[in-house]
Amino acid sequence: MSSTLPRDTPGLIEAGGHAYPAVLLPRISADPGRAVRADDVAADVDRELEAAGASHVDALREAGATLWDGPVLVYERVADGAVICRRSSYFRVLATSAAVGAELAVTGADAPLSELPLRRRAIRLAGGDPIASGRGRAAAVGLNIAVVAVGGGGRSALIGRRSRSMAAMPGMWSFVAGNIEPTDGPRPLASALGRELTEEMPAISVADARELVSGARVHGACFSLGRLGPSLLASTRIDATADDLGRLDAEEFDETRVIDLDDPESCWTGMSPGSLVPSSAALLSELIADD
Repeated sequence: MSSTLPRDTPGLIEAGGHAYPAVLLPRISADPGRAVRADDVAADVDRELEAAGASHVDALREAGATLWDGPVLVYERVADGAVICRRSSYFRVLATSAAVGAELAVTGADAPLSELPLRRRAIRLAGGDPIASGRGRAAAVGLNIAVVAVGGGGRSALIGRRSRSMAAMPGMWSFVAGNIEPTDGPRPLASALGRELTEEMPAISVADARELVSGARVHGACFSLGRLGPSLLASTRIDATADDLGRLDAEEFDETRVIDLDDPESCWTGMSPGSLVPSSAALLSELIADD
């Protein structure tokens, strides 16, 4: 991975005896209302990069992946404790940021840039530092949120194996996750957290989600070195047991697992970098440390 990133790239997230292909972004506000700011401007996506990555969208379609196109917020930069976003579309995300990640997955993390034309162009468009700038590509601003159940005296949470029909990270373990959208309003992260909780946790009502988000904390943001895009990391607590939370949405998750946050060794069992979404690895690490 080092040959594809700037020299001063911070270290990989290391947890559970593994190194995950993501880094933490510095100085993100812990307040969900302040951690993301959306500029009402369309992202300037490079047409050549988008055209070159169109084959990735075609491959997903041919594989039967669940695809939809709609507005999303994409990464611009970090400033004043917030991830700054602009407007784009999900198909542009797939054809640029996701295609860059897929190219690396196929070629291998140690491949030189000469063998990674999409990544090479994306890095050049970002002025040599894709962590500092989202210029030229559409990298969706994602989110991960864990609902930590504390009703049984300990701390536990639900994590799920994503459906193999998903376009992004199929078959990998993840907390509740999604993308932030332009329609999420003036407090985009807070709105998106509530939406994803009600969509992916059937036991959570709209009223429950509103209360959970009001008490949520942003642990920071991590930047995927594969797709070259950020995800916000959040958690909230509920006075209930993990059993009370049921299971994650069966359309998006093939399997649900309860993890005991007070037993770190068991949390990381079966969670290798090839099995656990990098942003969820970052959030799990934060949750275990947040005792």
